[in-house]
Amino acid sequence: MTTAASHNSVLRPLYRMRDECGCSLAVAPVRADGSLDYPAFERMLEDGADVVVATHASNVTGDVYDVARMARTAHEAGAAFVLDAAQTAGTLPIDMGEIGADVVCFTGHKALYGPQGTGGLAVGGDIELPPLMVGGSGFRSFEERHPDAMPESLEAGTANAHGLAGLAAGIAYLDRIGLETVSRRIEGATSRFLEGVRGLPNVSVLGGSTRVRSGIVAIVIDGMDSALGAGRLWSEFGICVRAGAHCAPLMHEALGTKESGAVRFSFSHRTSEAEIDKGIAALAFVAEGGSRV
Repeated sequence: MTTAASHNSVLRPLYRMRDECGCSLAVAPVRADGSLDYPAFERMLEDGADVVVATHASNVTGDVYDVARMARTAHEAGAAFVLDAAQTAGTLPIDMGEIGADVVCFTGHKALYGPQGTGGLAVGGDIELPPLMVGGSGFRSFEERHPDAMPESLEAGTANAHGLAGLAAGIAYLDRIGLETVSRRIEGATSRFLEGVRGLPNVSVLGGSTRVRSGIVAIVIDGMDSALGAGRLWSEFGICVRAGAHCAPLMHEALGTKESGAVRFSFSHRTSEAEIDKGIAALAFVAEGGSRV
């Protein structure tokens, strides 16, 4: 089971399991305001489940979901709870025990400031994961079967050592700053941007159903395809944003933005007030039909 807020990194493996292994798959709905339909999620779990995979925060709207509630419900139904923390690792505190997560998946190249192609799994002691690949392990070389001891059982072959060194450096950098400071600065940057863009003519902000956001704000410019809007922000103002479906098709279907896509702004603890204000002014200019061409 998963939710409509999931990224294709979650959806496509689950679709393949459904199609190739005969598993059943249930997807809990998201409302038009981007909020997760928790009552529907809980009703769907009454039929039982083996695994629930849920995102901590939407990569489209930035809304942060009540994953502790979801984990609790999953466990009551006898399911393991897998948390997709790609959007929150490095921006929000994540306590597996407090949340009730059995597995936490994270990528290294976002808020952990590691290179692309890095990431990891934090696996609870009661979870057994078969290896996705087998091969060299560096020990027990005379055994025919790949070692089953963690973490070597999941680390066949030569490790991406230079990438992991970069990830370790990114995490050390965050440790020096402090996650509380990072979270506070991101919250401040996001709030400043939201205050500036709400009420702009021809601009609609997606989501916002939760009190906490992950540093992402997605908008729609009325009558303008998201690719055109993002292209103008870059070519005319040097502002780099992400346009399109953001690998989250079910989320865009729920938001009603399947055809237009959305323009997504992302903020870090290093985003300055001047940069935020420039983004607001540029968005207002583009949305009101101005042109520098």
